[in-house]
Amino acid sequence: MKYRFLAAFAALVLLSAPAGAFNTLEAVSDSNPLPVAVMSGGGGSGGTPVVFVGEATASGNAYSITSPTPSGFTLTDQYVVRWVPPATNTGASTLNVGATGATAVEVQTDGGFSALVGGELSGGQEYDTSYNSTCTCFVLLNKVGASVTDKTAGYTVTAADWAAQNGYISTAAQTFTLPVSSSLSPNGKVSIFALSGNLTIAPNAADAINGGTTGASVTVAAGNSVVLTTNGAGKIRAQVSVGQVSQTANVIYKGNGTGAPVASALSDNGTLVSSSEPVDVQGNSLVYEVANASTTGTTANHLAKLSGGAAVIPATSDTDGALGVVIGGAGTSGSAQIAARGTASCIFDGATTAGDWVIISSTTAGDCHDSASATRPTAAQAIGRVTTTNGSAGTYAVILDLGYAGSGSGGSGTPGGAPGQVEVNSGGSFGGITIGGDGTLNTSTGALTVTKTNGTSLGTLATQSAPTGATQCLHVNSSGVVTGTGSDCSSSGSATPVIFVGASTNSGNTYTVTTTPSGFTLTDQYVLRWTPSATNTAAVLVNADSTGNIAVERQTTSGFQPLVGGELVSGAEYDTVYASSCNCFVLTNAVTSGVANKTASFSLQSADWSAWNYFNLNAASITVTLPASSTLSTNGGTILFANGASATLAPNAADSINGGTAGASVTIPSGSIAFVTTNGAGTIYAAIPGSSSGTATAANGLNSATTTVVVNGAAAPSAGQVLTATSSTAANWQTPSGGSGGPAFHPGFVAGNFYSTPGWYSQGSAFFLAANHLYAIPFYNPNSSATTFTKESVYVATGAASTACELGVYANNGGIPGSLIIDAGNVPVTATGNEEISAGLSIPIPSGWSWLVVGCNGSAQINGVGNTTPSLMTWLAGGASQTGTTQVYGAWSYTTGASVPCTSGCNLPASFPTPVYNSSAGQPLVYLRL
Repeated sequence: MKYRFLAAFAALVLLSAPAGAFNTLEAVSDSNPLPVAVMSGGGGSGGTPVVFVGEATASGNAYSITSPTPSGFTLTDQYVVRWVPPATNTGASTLNVGATGATAVEVQTDGGFSALVGGELSGGQEYDTSYNSTCTCFVLLNKVGASVTDKTAGYTVTAADWAAQNGYISTAAQTFTLPVSSSLSPNGKVSIFALSGNLTIAPNAADAINGGTTGASVTVAAGNSVVLTTNGAGKIRAQVSVGQVSQTANVIYKGNGTGAPVASALSDNGTLVSSSEPVDVQGNSLVYEVANASTTGTTANHLAKLSGGAAVIPATSDTDGALGVVIGGAGTSGSAQIAARGTASCIFDGATTAGDWVIISSTTAGDCHDSASATRPTAAQAIGRVTTTNGSAGTYAVILDLGYAGSGSGGSGTPGGAPGQVEVNSGGSFGGITIGGDGTLNTSTGALTVTKTNGTSLGTLATQSAPTGATQCLHVNSSGVVTGTGSDCSSSGSATPVIFVGASTNSGNTYTVTTTPSGFTLTDQYVLRWTPSATNTAAVLVNADSTGNIAVERQTTSGFQPLVGGELVSGAEYDTVYASSCNCFVLTNAVTSGVANKTASFSLQSADWSAWNYFNLNAASITVTLPASSTLSTNGGTILFANGASATLAPNAADSINGGTAGASVTIPSGSIAFVTTNGAGTIYAAIPGSSSGTATAANGLNSATTTVVVNGAAAPSAGQVLTATSSTAANWQTPSGGSGGPAFHPGFVAGNFYSTPGWYSQGSAFFLAANHLYAIPFYNPNSSATTFTKESVYVATGAASTACELGVYANNGGIPGSLIIDAGNVPVTATGNEEISAGLSIPIPSGWSWLVVGCNGSAQINGVGNTTPSLMTWLAGGASQTGTTQVYGAWSYTTGASVPCTSGCNLPASFPTPVYNSSAGQPLVYLRL
């Protein structure tokens, strides 16, 4: 017969030889060639079935399978039902198999099991459902496969589209209409790429998109894509991925909610960020940073001033010089964050009145003080104005408006600079500046004139050219004559720069930058804004102002990562911020991704990979060749769209795609999008919606034309044949010969035979059981899952009057008996011969090791093994000494004189007693039979 597989096995590939128990894949018959996996027990049809198949009928969303094959289905964990629904479900669904009752069909999610909502089961398709006692439900193992479809006109999404997670390519301006969210699965989604024309998403009138107005549509700009999900309760989430857009130089862009970014009022020319709109700090403040002094330093919510170029709190004697309020980074190390404009909270030394001006406290160092006046102070520095009235000291908001002492109208303070100096800006513009009690300095064409207020002229001064460069001072002598300009305006210093700008030269991937201003140091948050002289091809080192070669790295979710090539483009401008935690420059901006059209095969470059570039493959037979994964960033990738014809993705010879053969290519089907990433260590990951994970060869796999299984080039199997492993890497179809083979440790179990612990030495005489001892011997099940035995026994060597023994099985717990699996009951040991418990008994022996036990209410003699050395028992259970075999027992009180059958006082304990190891005695034998 031809061996027919269900659609769910359309990508079956030959696996390596099975481990553990000898498992088979069996064809039931020529008339019903659906595959049934069974656990081997001596032949092709002697194992416990785990896959059942059958024809289904439907009444609405209630499906039934009257006679599954094989028969005898029960609601048992991991029992799989393979079936074909005659009609697509429209809501929550049930399945009744072999009259076991209508049982819910559910899907497993990250949040647990969830009922179907409609569209998950498609009429005529084949599905596997596995029974799970945790949810008392059938768990749907496979759903309707996702598809990608072109749409040229408006389309209404269905619940089935949603459940199948279908994708669409919108090739014209159109509207996609969504059904009500309550009909949609929270586990589903729909993905749409607006290839041409704007895309409109119209929700149901009861639903809102991204928390917007109920029923309101959203627009996705052409070139972008959107993924739609829901909570199933009125909310639709639209996650838009923005494509490449044309941008204006120096403009800072902002998101518009659904489409491509749009220009904001902000611009950045490389040295200055400016805004054409007002800047609203919304109750916060404008902040700059100053290094804390190592002694005294700063305190949060206190004022700060400069002392020797570092920040400290003002003294109570200070009336001027405050920089602002410390809102972060306070202490004696690092840098203080000082609010200079906006609103900040300051600690006051006493009560406040809303609207009063604030000055430096003269009673508590660093505190703010209410001046008790709504008029700007002139004899002390103005900090700002307090916003609330408070009856005592505390921390209150201040609107900052710093002004130096004497800077207000009519002030009597001392201006900055030395006597006889007037400060002007670097443009040289000045006029009407009072420099003395009875003189005014004025500008005139070609000359400067000083006059007295009574009109008497002091003479015409020599013409002075406008000062240039840094801030300059105009020097005037004691006679009022301008003598020149200079930079010696004051000794108070200036704020420490945090942005350094410069071009670069390079030697390979090592760059040298000379900055403006000069004097760059390796200080946290210092920004180096520079232009690479060449595109990098690997990891990068930068030497700024002779500070040494420092690595440039990118920050990822897994930490700092070196550059790999293509992140820095020659002639572009980049910001790198020094971070002492990695002793590196952190790259804060990198090459942005782009979209390119390709009509011929090409090799992908590392720069394309780092930038996440997108390629439209617009011709047939295009091959995209990847570089070695070891040269690619694990944070990068590429997106390939096979537009109109299939394409080929070819890895480096040393790399595999999705765990396949090294160097083997994969096909990107026409109309599919491939998302390609890597682990950087030999594996390329290619997520291609709608494609299979591999292709069968002529020698092995699924022949898609004839739907038959091919193994080593052999023909399809006949009924009753089993797929048999012939080596660790090969298998073929064989007709069972009556005996089967398990792993090398055990040949398997045969019905009717007695089984006990392997490798014993014979004692040659009866084994004496002590009363109230619970003896344990290890037992091995070679099968990969539990094997059910129906009989447990001992062989009585010499009968003992009024004596009974209790039998059972305990689980293995790290080499010793653990919790009770089953108490099989008790047998009399009053006469010689086999004493066996079988009536209604079902003993589930787990895969691997467990412990068979026997305990009696009196001294008894049963078959056993002696204490001859060496003994396998010493290897299995260990021993208390190096001589003799090992006997394992635990103290247990069995009611003396209990009747047989015993009804009370003879039950085995839930956990095995503390084991005792006796190296001078043998072990009893306890037997199991199928």
